[in-house]
Formats: sequence, structure tokens, C-alpha cells
Amino acid sequence: MVFGLGKKKKPPEPPPRRTIRLRDVPGAVSEIESLRGRTLAEEAARLRERAAPAVEGLAEVGRLLKDDDLDVDEADRNIRVIVVRGKKQVIEAIGRCSDGLPEVSGEDGARELEAQMAQILKRVGDALGRQKRVIHLFAKKYSQRLRDDMAEVSAAHKELRVLVTEADLRRDSAARIREIVAGVAEAEEGGADLLKKAGEAARDAAAHRGEEESLRAKVEEERGSDGYARYLAARDKSGAHEAAGTALRAEAASVFARISRPLGRYSYGSSLDKEKKALLESLASDPYDALRRGSDADVAEILGNVRRAVSSGSISVKDVQKSLAQVDEAGAAAPGLAARISAHEEAGRAIEAEVESARPLGLERAEKALERAGSMARMAAERSESLRAEAAALEGGIPGMVSEAGRLLCAMSSTEYVVERG
Repeated sequence: MVFGLGKKKKPPEPPPRRTIRLRDVPGAVSEIESLRGRTLAEEAARLRERAAPAVEGLAEVGRLLKDDDLDVDEADRNIRVIVVRGKKQVIEAIGRCSDGLPEVSGEDGARELEAQMAQILKRVGDALGRQKRVIHLFAKKYSQRLRDDMAEVSAAHKELRVLVTEADLRRDSAARIREIVAGVAEAEEGGADLLKKAGEAARDAAAHRGEEESLRAKVEEERGSDGYARYLAARDKSGAHEAAGTALRAEAASVFARISRPLGRYSYGSSLDKEKKALLESLASDPYDALRRGSDADVAEILGNVRRAVSSGSISVKDVQKSLAQVDEAGAAAPGLAARISAHEEAGRAIEAEVESARPLGLERAEKALERAGSMARMAAERSESLRAEAAALEGGIPGMVSEAGRLLCAMSSTEYVVERG
């Protein structure tokens, strides 16, 4: 044969490929579990048959050791005690496995067999390890047989341990796949429910927007009515009256600001009663309010007292004549200011009543309803958007879950599965 012209090896055939719906995956998993479970049980039974003679061999060595004095009669007393104790420990360890290995009837039986074999290896192995020198020196004729039987049990257990580990992984994968399938169904159901609620919220928003448009038209209609025009006129009148009141308040403040020093000094040493003293203090701080509340006679009395105090020197001022003139001016202006303030207040009450009577109650109700409808429309629209976002988040997680189910299913089987949603 010419070098390099031999037959080439055929590439390994790819595993069979199968497309499967997600809803059918649990059934496929059950089939795989059943098939692999039977295979595990068969392999475990084979390994049991392989290990059983070795386990029986260990038991036989235990029986032989029990009847063998190991020729220690001539040995030192201390050594004899050590050998007897070591022999007893080995016999006890082997005796615990004298019942043999359990029969295998299924996957659980395979796990029970693996556990029993592991227990035998640990118990006997630990005892032989502790009594290694005793066996080597006094029971050497049994040592090779013990090593061979233990090696056979260990080899069978190693194979079985691999199979059981694979079965455990397969069981975990199966549980995870079923969890994924249930999770996808739950996500689909939850997403559909969220979209249904989002649609209801969107319809609510549309209804509120329709109500909003109707109310907006109602508001415009009310604002174009004669009643609203009367209300605006009354409100303008109220604004003008308020401006006049501000000017009148400033005028009164200007008049009494000129005598604020004499008024303030007189309030410290006066013997007025409580009400008149309060009026005196108000003339200095808020003349408008003082003239509105106090009588002309009380104001005149207070100003007269202040004038006499200035004139007599009881109140110290820089320029007596100037202060007297300013007190006289305030006294002369006070009655007129009080009358104007009284008339202004009375007119204000009349204007306030006019504004209240012209108040557009229908417009106010329509405006409140419009504001409420707008708020409800916005809230419903936001709720619809939020619900759709939640549904999209659930939907977005499904492809990854389906992909994971496919990966786990392929790991469980020799078939290459392509899992499709549905």
C-alpha cells in the first residue's frame, strides 16, 4: 500500500435531529427517564453480579480469620493483644457485609446498591488500613485475596458511581425542564392577562378623553355666556375697588406717619383704658384699621391728649410747633378719612355680594369635571403603558427559557432536539 493512500476514516455520523414543541417536552423527558432508568438498572444488575463474588470472598476471609489463631501463641504478650484486637476489628468490619449485595429492581435499587458498595469499601478499607501491619505480618496469606476482592468491588463501584451521578444529573435536568415548561405557561398566561388589562385601561383612557372633549366644549360654552360676562364685570369692579382701598390705606398711613413719634411716646405714659390704648397703638401701626374700628370721638380724644402732651412738654419732640401742626392736620383729616373708609368698606361688601351672586357655578363644576376627566385619562393611559411593559418583560424572558429547555433536553438524550415554542 502506498503511504498516505489508505482508506480514510468515515467522519462520525451526527446525532439524529428532532424538532419538538415545548408542550411535548415533558412527555419526551418522561420517555428518556424511563429508558435511561431501565438501562441504569440493567447496568447496576450487571455490576452487582460482577462484585457479588468479591463481596462473598471478603465474607469468607472473615470466617477463615475468625477460626485462625494466626500463630501468635509464642509472640510477646503485648504484640499478641494488638494482633487479637486488630483481627477482631477486621472480622467485625467484614461481618457487616456478610448479607451480600441487594438485588436491583429499578433506578432506586441501583442507588441503593451504590450506597451499599460504598459502605463496604469504607468500612472494610478503613479496618484494613488501620490493621495493615497486623495483616502483613500475621495474616499475610489472606492479604492478597483481600486486596483482589477489594479491588474488584472498588472497580465495580467506580463504574456504578459514574452511572448514578449521570442519573442524578439527568433527574435534576428533568426537574428543571418541567419547571421551565410550567414557567413558560405561567408567563404566557400572565402576559395575556396583563395585555387584557392593558386593553381595558386603554379603553378607559379613550372614554375619559372623550368625556374631556365634551367637558371642554361645555367650559367654552359657559365662558361665552352672558352670566359669565356679568361675573367678569363684577370681578373687574372688585379689582378696581381693591386698588382704591390700597390707595386709601396708603393715604391714611401717610397722614399718621407724620405723628408716629408723638403717638408712640404717648402710648408709654398714657392712662387710657385698654380699648383706647389698643386704638392708640393701631393709629401708629395701621391707621386704616384704626379709623375703620374706632369712633370719631375716640380718635379726636386721643389726638387731643397727644396735642396737650406735646404742648406741655410731657412728650419730647425736636420741633414742638411742627409736631402740633401735624397733630392738628391729622385731627382735621381723620373724620374725612374715617367716612371714606366706612363708605369703601360698605361698597366692598356690596361688590362682594355682587361677585358671589354672579359666580358661574355651572362653569366651576364643568372645570372641575374637566380636570378630573383629564387626570383619569392620564392615569388610565399610564396604567395601560405600564401593563404592556410588564407583559413585554414576561414575553422577553420566554425565548431564553425555551432555549435552556432545549439545551437540557439534548444533554439528557443522544438525540439533538430543537425545541420550538408552542
